[in-house]
Amino acid sequence: MDHENNKKNFSLISGTPRLRGLSSYRHEMRSKFKQRGIATIPIILALTVLIIAVGLTVSAVAFNETFIAQEFFRSSKALTYAEAGARDALVKITRDGRYTSAGYNIEFVANGCTAPNDGCATITVTSGTSPKTIVSSGRVKNNIRKVQVTVTLDANWVITGTSWQEISN
Repeated sequence: MDHENNKKNFSLISGTPRLRGLSSYRHEMRSKFKQRGIATIPIILALTVLIIAVGLTVSAVAFNETFIAQEFFRSSKALTYAEAGARDALVKITRDGRYTSAGYNIEFVANGCTAPNDGCATITVTSGTSPKTIVSSGRVKNNIRKVQVTVTLDANWVITGTSWQEISN
């Protein structure tokens, strides 16, 4: 049967294809084009969903990394403030070996010790004799870091040794 169809579609003399009606040819081409177009729609939708999913994932990771970096920066800053507060207390002890304090604040930014707590150190110095203990707490927003310094003094109230350590809240 395929052989008969081939005979109808080809000219016996030249071997060239016979022209069918133009309208049937257009109809056949439109039908093939529509079938191809319908097949591309699911592919385009799948690629769109994939691109959106990748974009959302990248955005979420970038947001999370930014948040982690900000918290690390604030925590490092809080430790720096705690160390600065401890150094301030050491200076006061150097000037007066009998110095003690139930607690005082150093603000590193304007209103640093009040909300939103952008930069503050709270320092206590205990014991009137040697060894003295300095506890300095640095705060930046919700990040609090504490440093404890043990100071040994001789009979003339001169500092002979210090021991620094970070302590947990």
